[in-house]
Amino acid sequence: MSSNVSNALARAARRAEQQPFFLASVLAAYRQANRLDDAALATLLDCQLADMLRLALCRRPATEQTQFMADVDQLAQRFNLRGDQLAMIIRQVDALAAIQQQVQVAYDGMGMLRAARDHEEPAAIDEEGQHG
Repeated sequence: MSSNVSNALARAARRAEQQPFFLASVLAAYRQANRLDDAALATLLDCQLADMLRLALCRRPATEQTQFMADVDQLAQRFNLRGDQLAMIIRQVDALAAIQQQVQVAYDGMGMLRAARDHEEPAAIDEEGQHG
């Protein structure tokens, strides 16, 4: 593979990391969460480092279980990698995203409660109608 082609693939894969449609986003999230580099991830998947760029540019497998496994199997055959590891990586990233979303919702809720407490409560009115 020429250097220009591999550089173009690398740039495209890095851009694809920002798009949930692509496996690049999953692989990047997994690398970051586990503090891995591309070579370590390729070793985990038991695939060639050069194939990682092409894998990253593939569509992310469907979420429905039957289609998910069919998609993972197809990717495993295409790139000669461990499908079980790829499935585990995708599911782990999905689980982390779900946890982060729940934490964010809880944090946002706490912020709203905090904001509500920051408002001064109206002064109590005593029996004679006077503010106390």
